[in-house]
Amino acid sequence: MREEAASIILALIFLTIGCQSDPSKPSSIPEIEIEENTARVIGLRELFNASDLIKLEYSPESVVGNVDLLRYHNGKIYIASPPEGIEQRDLVIFDANGSFITRIAANGEGPGSIFSTTDFFIARTGHLEILDRNRRRITRYAPDGSFMENIPIPCEGIRFLSLHNQDHVIYRGFAYEFTEPKGIPYNLVRNNANGECKFLHTLWMHPVFRDRAMDAGDFFFPNPNDNGWFICDVFNDTIFSLDSDGRIEPAFKLKTPDRGKKSDFINKLIEVKNRNSDTDFNSRLLELLNDPTIIKKPDLIMGLPAKEVLVSYRRESKRYFATIDLADETAETFTMESNLLDNWFVFQYDTDKFAIVINSPIDLSRQLSTMPENLAALPVNLRESLQKIDTDVNPYLLVVKPDALFQN
Repeated sequence: MREEAASIILALIFLTIGCQSDPSKPSSIPEIEIEENTARVIGLRELFNASDLIKLEYSPESVVGNVDLLRYHNGKIYIASPPEGIEQRDLVIFDANGSFITRIAANGEGPGSIFSTTDFFIARTGHLEILDRNRRRITRYAPDGSFMENIPIPCEGIRFLSLHNQDHVIYRGFAYEFTEPKGIPYNLVRNNANGECKFLHTLWMHPVFRDRAMDAGDFFFPNPNDNGWFICDVFNDTIFSLDSDGRIEPAFKLKTPDRGKKSDFINKLIEVKNRNSDTDFNSRLLELLNDPTIIKKPDLIMGLPAKEVLVSYRRESKRYFATIDLADETAETFTMESNLLDNWFVFQYDTDKFAIVINSPIDLSRQLSTMPENLAALPVNLRESLQKIDTDVNPYLLVVKPDALFQN
């Protein structure tokens, strides 16, 4: 459990600190500057007024720990979450109102079983696919939930998606699998039903991180405008687009206020690495992890109407949202600041909505009991619900409508 957590923590670090750019990458793409100093402040009342509350049903069969991954498709909410005290992740499915439907448990044996939900994907046909990194396979289920097949994959994938022809694009991000001297490649590979594999794209990071195991957060973001996906390469501050045929091209670059700090930190790490001091190296990594001024990774990238894009990330105690107009190469920035948001996580929900996950409503209830001014800002249904909590419950979801939240 601790080793996996450390791997994920290191990933967040590695995703922040820059890398060598691929010289084959086009440089003449839009560069969008995020102006944090002029961001319009969004209050809690505005957030809740633009949201719908979903309380996930709580029972012995439906209990959810922290929400690691969340998807919504065709009236169903899919959540990957490790049960308490268990390292592997189950997949728990609810309907659109939060009522429990079923659970695909980890550590299973036999047809249709999984060791752990590393990632999952719901195709437009309604087929559910679960990536099982440890068993190096994708388990496929029919829309009615029945097991169909296991699809072997040639690597330890950590994120994936299914193209329209049922080929898979797999993100393979473990440094110890590679020996290329130029750097450590983060490879995107394409795998077909016959097990044939080819590289789609390689992202490079500095060799100072060689022999370090790396994981990543959410990686493929659906883009309904182009019927494809966004890929976030924070190493090069670049957002790529991936279309339904598997073609990849850079879409735009982000210019954020922490860009210089990434370079400073990597230079410090190189100095420590050259002294062959693992203790100092790990200490520097922890220093980076605990530095609140550095953006860990955009955790939301979604297409909006009229070819706009919404990007969101956390930095220090604030969450920032930027609505980007790619045609004009401009961004309007919004921010929220509240200690109530410390343990809230953001996922794309539907094509035109995103979800904020309140992992521990009971903790929020206790906080609000000492903060009457914030309690008064909540809608009546959420306020009454939180005031009645006296035991553990499943996470709450705030399903947010961007057009309502960011209206002028």
